Amino acid sequence: MKSMREVIKEHKKIAYAALFLLLFFALLAIALIKGVKDPVKPTENDGTKPPKALETAFDRWYRGENGELLASFYLINHTETQVTNITISCAAYTVNDIQTNSYTQAINVTLLPEEVRHLDKTFIGELDPLAVKALCRVDSWE
Repeated sequence: MKSMREVIKEHKKIAYAALFLLLFFALLAIALIKGVKDPVKPTENDGTKPPKALETAFDRWYRGENGELLASFYLINHTETQVTNITISCAAYTVNDIQTNSYTQAINVTLLPEEVRHLDKTFIGELDPLAVKALCRVDSWE
């Protein structure tokens, strides 16, 4: 025969489990009735049209074998014309976030409309030996 304490402990676990399930299904029902809203706030572009520009994503930077700065990018041409002559700007920083140097490199590449291209380990310039971080972006294109 079980003691009174054991019976109470067993019923507490069952009551807590039933309460949890009841709350879970109540929240699920509310979410289904009201609908789940997108937590990301929409921008002026509602997602139906791509931006009318060259979209870039700086992938990462590399220190070359001879101390040069190499950068990798993803490029997406959202324009209706081809894009050429891309200008990339980078800045290198020390451990203390002090800028050691800035770089500008023109790259002769042709992107057709809606084309996606990955530029891998593109030469940007001679990297300062103290640099531990580099940030790059595409400045301009034709």
